[in-house]
Amino acid sequence: MDEIKIEQLLCGYDNGHRVLSTSLKKPLVQQKDVEILSDASGNGKFNNYISCFPLVEDGYYVFSKTWYAEEMKRPGCVWTHMLLIRFEDIECNMGYINLQSLFHRPNIGNNYDEYKSTLLLKKEQVFFDSSYYYYVIYTLFYSNKKALIETDSSEEYELTILDVLTKLPKQILMGLSICTCACSNRYIDNEVFSYQATYSGNAKQLSRDIEDPIFYKGKNEIEEYPLWVKYISEKFIENRQEELYKYCIVYQNYDRNFIREFSKLLYAVKEFRTKVNLGTFVQLSEKLDIETEIKVKTLESLFIKDTGEMDEWFSENSIINQLVLEMGKKEGVFVKKRLKDNSIKKQAKRIYKEKNKERIYCIFEKFIHKELNSNAESIVKEIIGLLKPSDLFELFDMNKNICSVLVSTDSRFLLCKDIWEKDRNYQLEMLSCVRGRQVPYCKDILSCILDNTKENISNEVYEIFGKELINYLFYYCKNGFMHEEKQINIWIPYLTKDKEKYIDYLPQVSNIDILFVLMENVDSYAISSYPELGAWISVCEKNLSQIRKKEYLSSIFLLPIVLKYDKTPDEVINFVYEVIYHRLEKSELDYECWKKMDPLLPQVAIEQSWDKCLRLRMAFNR
Repeated sequence: MDEIKIEQLLCGYDNGHRVLSTSLKKPLVQQKDVEILSDASGNGKFNNYISCFPLVEDGYYVFSKTWYAEEMKRPGCVWTHMLLIRFEDIECNMGYINLQSLFHRPNIGNNYDEYKSTLLLKKEQVFFDSSYYYYVIYTLFYSNKKALIETDSSEEYELTILDVLTKLPKQILMGLSICTCACSNRYIDNEVFSYQATYSGNAKQLSRDIEDPIFYKGKNEIEEYPLWVKYISEKFIENRQEELYKYCIVYQNYDRNFIREFSKLLYAVKEFRTKVNLGTFVQLSEKLDIETEIKVKTLESLFIKDTGEMDEWFSENSIINQLVLEMGKKEGVFVKKRLKDNSIKKQAKRIYKEKNKERIYCIFEKFIHKELNSNAESIVKEIIGLLKPSDLFELFDMNKNICSVLVSTDSRFLLCKDIWEKDRNYQLEMLSCVRGRQVPYCKDILSCILDNTKENISNEVYEIFGKELINYLFYYCKNGFMHEEKQINIWIPYLTKDKEKYIDYLPQVSNIDILFVLMENVDSYAISSYPELGAWISVCEKNLSQIRKKEYLSSIFLLPIVLKYDKTPDEVINFVYEVIYHRLEKSELDYECWKKMDPLLPQVAIEQSWDKCLRLRMAFNR
């Protein structure tokens, strides 16, 4: 707005001290307070003074000037001109309200019509002598205690007081009352005024009714002002006070002590023009009178409330440093209040995104030893959700304790190929972490195991994954991924645990090593299914030249199949017959093998029972 609306009240003597004229359309809720405060401030000599106080119930702040009415016959009479401005209008026009020229002393006998009009004040910036400003800022912000000042020249800085007041937020104005010539204590809402100047020698008298007041020297007695006074004064003089109040909003604190103390920090950190180290900021705050409040609220805003307002003040690395420090504390911000879910996620991402190996390793070491507070544990659990399987190596150097906790928490960490390149015991320990649990990502995990392990952990894998392992093995073999001899010897035996699938797969076998391992793990004497018999004959016929590499194994395995299957090709029959016959002829056939084939061969007379070759010929001639 370009103009500021100001209401007026004129009070004076007319058969008693009362309101003589006003622009207000109806009486104030606090009318009685106004009438009392418009009267003289006690018995004493003065020419004029100002009184400023809030009418909270009416929504106004009052700026008043009182003159001694020496022209009145009755002693002690005064004139008081009051200017009432709404709190929100002051807030909207900070730094552009020049009130001094609006105060008008009436004369006896004049009519008071000019006080019946609402004033419209044009916005105007006023400039002041810094020395008076220093004094007003010093005495106003040094303490929240009731202030008493002995001076015989308060008129000199009345202009400055008025300017400072019109630059204060309503949160301060609603609790701030000032009188520049209090001959006796002034009261509003049964409270002594916040700030009272009085004549020399009277402050002690006033202090008798005030609990723990603070006394200030006169302006000329102060040799040097603290740095914070100059800093705040410059902000006010240059009409940049909003640069201070924005921190009041962030910290939700409009206390004058807070503005004083925080201005010290602002000066030290160069107003956050560049990002500040949070640890340094916390150390600086610990030197202040209200260090706990600033420190706690800073950490709460960053980590608990997660408003995001302070993220631009501090360097990201220093925020994480402080975060990690707080995570390990057993008392303080991280213990008293629970982090919101959004904040937990944000802090977890903050730590993980940095990918500081040493820091993350340290956090998890504390986590597995229960050395973190509950909020920190929540953050770590969220970090676990962000970790990739490869981070077990990249961030934790495959530390067995940390990795076992991670795998126990989330089985997807079994997708870390580095697990399956460790020794057998390590691999088995990781597998034991998911024993008896539902394991997602089965196919991916099994692929990672089969592709990387050189250890025989097949039994434990089968115990955990069961049918999932068998199903995946068929997929793995059908797609030609199974080709290393050691790998084949470890895993192929488990194909035979699902008869239907292994029979379906058999015709597709092209790797002779796989075929040999199947022969070693299938009891061919127990095969009775015609399709299964045919499948074996088919695959052996197709790979006949290859199976000759292990002719003894192959022939012994095929013997019961050949004898049972009536469609066996001659070349397969001849192969089996020749190899076994040759062994029998030279008495080189293993007894256990003979023991198994004996029931399949025709019986002969006792005197010919020694002739095993005869019985074999008879079996093949049938």
